[in-house]
Amino acid sequence: MANYPSSANTDANLYLGVNNLATVLTDNPLTAGATTVNVSDTTGFPTVGILTVDLEAIHYTGLTATSFTGCTRGFDGTTGASHPVSTTVFHDIPAAHHNVLKDEIIAVTDDIRDSITADLDDSVAAATTAGDLKIRLDHVATQIKNLSGETDWKTVPAETLSSLETSKAEDSLVVHLAGAETITGNKTVSGTMDLNGANSIAGTTTNDSATAGDVGEVVSSVSTSSNFPATTVYADDTTISLTAGDWLVSVTYRLGLNANVLHEMIVGISTTAGNSAAGLVDGDNAVNYRWTPNTNDREFLAIPSYRMSLASTTTVRLKRAGIYSSTVPVGNGRITAVRIR
Repeated sequence: MANYPSSANTDANLYLGVNNLATVLTDNPLTAGATTVNVSDTTGFPTVGILTVDLEAIHYTGLTATSFTGCTRGFDGTTGASHPVSTTVFHDIPAAHHNVLKDEIIAVTDDIRDSITADLDDSVAAATTAGDLKIRLDHVATQIKNLSGETDWKTVPAETLSSLETSKAEDSLVVHLAGAETITGNKTVSGTMDLNGANSIAGTTTNDSATAGDVGEVVSSVSTSSNFPATTVYADDTTISLTAGDWLVSVTYRLGLNANVLHEMIVGISTTAGNSAAGLVDGDNAVNYRWTPNTNDREFLAIPSYRMSLASTTTVRLKRAGIYSSTVPVGNGRITAVRIR
């Protein structure tokens, strides 16, 4: 029976091996039932150990300069016997050295397995869910499977995560929530978090506003009515600042005119400041309208949606320009962006 975990192991119960160690009997003879074995010299022998005399193994628990005491005869499945004087007494490595060590290793690994199982049970606590919880910890999960005898990842049904602790991520942490589970509180996960989709970003399912960084986040700016710059000159009507991600950007613009002269108006979405038409494509991120207005005409231009994929925070501009010959046109508009990823 293993010593662990009831007490710590020592050389006394795991047995200390020493090479090239032997002595000779001085008993004449050593009887089969003797519990003290007298020898010429015990120098170098461990204080507790196993002797072999002919085919008999003898366990001893103490020694003097010329004897081994507290002996158990016929140890480790051998047979106690009488041995004549001057028979060699060896300090060999019998089967007990291996078997005791083997039992202790098994006891230790069983304890580790039980501890891991208990820790996993504690990590999935309380309440209800609509699906299963599956946890995979690279590097350690394979060992968990092997120790517990599992042939596949363990599925724990009908549990709720009340907390998901910050992971140290030996390699990665993947949590798959297959149903309507809830994670309470702000948690940090180093690795990949898959919420019924590949690296999905959270959004909102109610009539509130999506949090910055979530799908559905809205950024908008409305300008006040003002004169256009000089004919053919591009200007920024208003701007918004968008953080990294994918956005759908839209524009609506109202034009006010006060003369019966030919006008051409351009409205667009751009990241270039000032008097520049860089990147504007008519029918894509820009619209162009030419007409001869009546006095006090009001015309509206719109860009329904234009996708912008941004690697970093960027200022996005509602651009406007006019080609006119007399009265300066006026206008105002709105630029709106909705995060889609």
